[in-house]
Amino acid sequence: MVREYLRSECVKELLSQAQDSSLTHSTLQLRATMSAIRH
Repeated sequence: MVREYLRSECVKELLSQAQDSSLTHSTLQLRATMSAIRH
């Protein structure tokens, strides 16, 4: 439950950043975040 909450918050943050920065950078950051959450 906490993990799902953190994941949704990370996605929201990355989506908001994607509007300001390049989509490629945000995608890489999203991958890194998801990888960190899984482990």
